[in-house]
This record gives sequence, C-alpha cells and structure tokens, in this order.
Amino acid sequence: MAIVLLEDEPMLRRALTRALGCFDVTLLVADTLHHAAEYFEHTRVDLLVTDYSLGEGRNVVQLLGELRESQPECVVFLMTGHAPETLEVAASLYHEFIQKPFTIKALRELVRAYLGPQELKPRAVTQPKP
Repeated sequence: MAIVLLEDEPMLRRALTRALGCFDVTLLVADTLHHAAEYFEHTRVDLLVTDYSLGEGRNVVQLLGELRESQPECVVFLMTGHAPETLEVAASLYHEFIQKPFTIKALRELVRAYLGPQELKPRAVTQPKP
C-alpha cells in the first residue's frame, strides 16, 4: 500500500509525515504538484492526502482530474482551511473533505477507515527532493 502526502507548508508537512508514518505503508511525501505527479507516474497509490491550496494561487484540482483518469481507485482526502462551498473542485474528485484545523487522531482514524486495520509501525518514507 502507498500513501502520497502533498503539503507545501514545511511545518505541517513534517507533522503529517509523522502522523501518517505510523502506518505499515509506503509513505511518499511531496511539496509540489510536480513532485506528486511524478509519484503517480511510477507508483500505484492507494491514498492521496493533499492540501487544496498550494501557494502562489495554485491548487490541486488539475492533479485530481488527472488522477481520476490514471488511478480511479485512489482514495483522496482533501485538506483545507477554506469552507467547502468556496472551493472550485467537484466533489466527485475527492472522498473526504478535512477541514483545518484537525487533530492527528482524527486523521489517523479516517485513514484506518479507508485502508482497514493497520499495525502502527513505519515502513518507508520518501521525502521531497531539495
């Protein structure tokens, strides 16, 4: 199993990496849309946990559309501090909307609900390229 975490804010990315790193899965961490897209080209991904807004006016909508075509079985958790009705993204492109702020416990419970029971031990974490 593989999870891609896409978050551009370094402090939050580190916290989420720790939170998701406890599952017995391969965790691939990206800080840009381009980096996340590279993972999807070479890896079957079971879950994408992504921020909606990725700085400089960019958002994840195009990547989600491409992902629906290339890996339609991939579950998508969309995180944002914005209200859902203000987002320009079709609900069909994601499975769960996660309103920031949220707790690590809530995120882990949501991951367990989709991936099934997992032993809590890290496997492999791939960090963003410098």
